[in-house]
This record gives sequence, C-alpha cells and structure tokens, in this order.
Amino acid sequence: MDDVRKTYRGSPIKLLPKIWQHSVNAFCESFADISPELVIGQEKYIMKVRRYEEIVVERSLKPWLFPNFIFNHSKLGESFQELAHFMWPFINQLMDLKRKIFSYEPDLSDDHLRSKPYLNHLFGLLAERKLNENDVSAELQNMIVAGTETSTYALCFTILILAMYPEVQKNVQKELDSLFGESDRDPTLEDVNNMEYLERVVKESLRFFPPIPFVMRFIDETIEIDSQVFPVRSNVIIPMMKIHMRPDVWPDPSRFDPDRFLPEEVEKRHRCAYMPFSHGSRNCPGWKIGITGMKINLSSLLRVYTVKPVLYNTIKEIDLDYAILMMPKDECQVLLEKRNKLVVNSSDSNRVQKVKTQEAYVN
Repeated sequence: MDDVRKTYRGSPIKLLPKIWQHSVNAFCESFADISPELVIGQEKYIMKVRRYEEIVVERSLKPWLFPNFIFNHSKLGESFQELAHFMWPFINQLMDLKRKIFSYEPDLSDDHLRSKPYLNHLFGLLAERKLNENDVSAELQNMIVAGTETSTYALCFTILILAMYPEVQKNVQKELDSLFGESDRDPTLEDVNNMEYLERVVKESLRFFPPIPFVMRFIDETIEIDSQVFPVRSNVIIPMMKIHMRPDVWPDPSRFDPDRFLPEEVEKRHRCAYMPFSHGSRNCPGWKIGITGMKINLSSLLRVYTVKPVLYNTIKEIDLDYAILMMPKDECQVLLEKRNKLVVNSSDSNRVQKVKTQEAYVN
C-alpha cells in the first residue's frame, strides 16, 4: 500500500485499481521472484482482464453466441481475441524476465526449489522437460488472475465495511498499535498470526461478500437432499452468498459482527455453513495466502490512516457489479484520514539490492 501513502492528497480516492495493481506487484515478487519495478504494463493488463471477463459473462447470457464459429465472427468475439492477444504479451514479458533471472540463479536442487517461489519450481520442471513453455505460461496466467483479482475485491469490500463501522475499525487499530507501536516495519509471520481481531473482521466481511458468490458443480451420480432428487449429469449451483445469510445458521445475519468467528462460535456451526472459498477438494488452494495477504495490506493501511465512508453508510447500500467475480461498482471510493501518530518509515536495503541485481541480469 506504499503507493497510496505516497500519492494520497486528502480527496476521495478509488482504491480498487491501486489495490489490484499492488496485488499484481506482490504476485510478481512472491510467486515469481521478479522485482515489480522491472515489469511494464500492470495497469493496462488489469483493465484488459476485467473487460475479458465481462465478455465471458455476456456470452454466457446469449445462447446464440455459444457456437465458436458464430462467436468468433461477432464483434464481441473479435474484441475477445484482441484482448487475448494483449494479455499474453504481458505473461510473455514475465516469462522472459524470469528466464533471464533464472539463467543466473539456476539452482535446481530440491531443497532450493522448496524454499523458492512457485514460478521457480515451474522453471525447474521446464528445465527437466517435464513441462513445456505453454504449460508454464498457462499456469502463470491462471495464477496471476486467480491470485490477485479475488483478494483485491475482498480487500475492497472489507475497507468499505470498516469505513461504516468506526468502532470495529478502532478495535483493529488498537490491535495493530499493540503489535507495531509507532514503527512502520513490515509485519512478521508472528505479527500476522497475532492479528486475531483483524482476521475475524476479514472473515465476517467475506461472509457478506465472497468474491465468487456461487459455484457450479457437475453431479456424476444421482443424489437426494431433503427429498429433492438431483439426477446424474446435472449441473448444480451452490449459492455461497445465500448460505451465508441463513438466519437459522447466522442469527441476525444482516448484522456485521466479527465475534461470529470466535473459536467457540465457529465450533457451533456446520463446516459448510461458511464457504467463501468453496469447500472440499475443489476449494481455492490459496485461501490461506489470500487471508494472510489481506491482513498484511489492511494493517499497512490502518496503521497510518482511518478510513471514512463516501458513498455508503450501510452494507445494504453498496452497489455491486458482476463479471465472473463480484466487485463494488464504485471501485472502493473512500476518504483516508491521517492518524495522529508518528510513523518511522524504514527503508529495506535488501530489497533495493535485489532490484539492482535483477536489473543487471535482464539488461
């Protein structure tokens, strides 16, 4: 969230584009081990991904566009192809950067790969010819979208809700102040684990606004639930948003209450009463990373600023937009009020050296 700190000037700000770009940068560094300063075109890539998803949804609502031959010759299909041609060069850029960096740091030992980011592991498989270039590029594309977009929207909804509930926000800031004092140091894993109240806030926000509000599952055998028969080869929609608002499971479900996620309260509920990341073998494999990232980003913001509402004062007022995922229509517009506390900005000399080293590799 450093970009917000550097550029904010006191007027209402739309955080969604900044958060998503920050998420892409964080992905480059944590999953790909590429300094984001070397990457070009993050903002344009994000805009193209959103439009790409809008076309996917629009096509799904127009059965006459289902056949590829018709779709590919439609204006919508032409736009779809243009977007695809733009998105892949961004992925290829990451591949090229990684290839150059990897040529200088090619340690393929198992111990080394286990301690390195995910893309290093894929490049190890590529070097062993267990994967080809297309396999790695496709996996990178899937990971960067799935790993940044969902967490961006979830983070935006949480920020909007915190702006509506000043007492909840004060409790979060009190917890953060007890951990960090007036230091601007990066959080450690121990710090993140100690953000217990913040985690409950994040989980309650995800109850209201799971990034994917429903999932579809294909039934491979006939099943019966509450006298309702679901025949084999059926597609069933599971509405997580609806499940999260059941009054028999969640008393007063429209009330925002982080204490619903105290350990003793969680034990009272069925494990499928809460499914912001789906459930079972097909659930999101990165959900723990997602929650950890949200806690880190929220702590970075709320240690310096108090969030104030601009457009909405209640959760019901939030305008929603849908593509493949659910997002706030206003792009998370809020006011940020600087807190009355001294924050010492510590520089990261190791990070500066890493950027310089990778610049030397790729130039």
